[in-house]
Amino acid sequence: MSLLRIKCLALGPLDANCYVVHNARTRSALVIDPGEAEVVRNYIYTNDLNVKAILLTHLHVDNANGIGGLQKACSQRYPTIHVCCHEAENALWSEYRQTASILGVSVPDSFPDQPDQTFEAGEVWDLDGIALQSIHTPGHTDGSVCYVIHEEKIIFTGDTLMHNGIGRSDFKESHIPSFKKSLAMLRTDFAEYLAYPGHGPSFHVADATSDEAVAY
Repeated sequence: MSLLRIKCLALGPLDANCYVVHNARTRSALVIDPGEAEVVRNYIYTNDLNVKAILLTHLHVDNANGIGGLQKACSQRYPTIHVCCHEAENALWSEYRQTASILGVSVPDSFPDQPDQTFEAGEVWDLDGIALQSIHTPGHTDGSVCYVIHEEKIIFTGDTLMHNGIGRSDFKESHIPSFKKSLAMLRTDFAEYLAYPGHGPSFHVADATSDEAVAY
């Protein structure tokens, strides 16, 4: 029987999906894309989880705005929860508050000025025998990634791929040719995988009906 547990929490006005992934035996956990802090913190504490890291699929306000608040809220129990993202997202950190202001989104004072850890494609996190690996899927942003649990044929796709669409490709940090390559790779290499996207319900990659030109 699999020890993998996945909890989806739809957060904020855009119902951005945050995922808490944990090992049912050891309670070790990873948090993916916490757009808000309080709901995630309550779930972690209620289920007595030991959070190893906060992982971002990309640095946009709807999926990242809760990272500092979550670190702060959990600091007494977990003083060293690292925020991790792909190294190509570094450029967006310096612009984060300005971008949020333009969108009318308030950024908590606790939001960090930079990630604790950046990584290249292929980075692996281990939940006591459950391995989660990053793959670089640029397009929505330069540093967009998906996270894969190969043993379970599960992939967390962020805003790269959703059941009926893809993430927007009209941001200045977007790149349509890269986006098309990323989508083609996902459909070829991960067709049988169950996808947990940044918005909307889970689906099998082969069943996705997105068009490369569509924006959610």
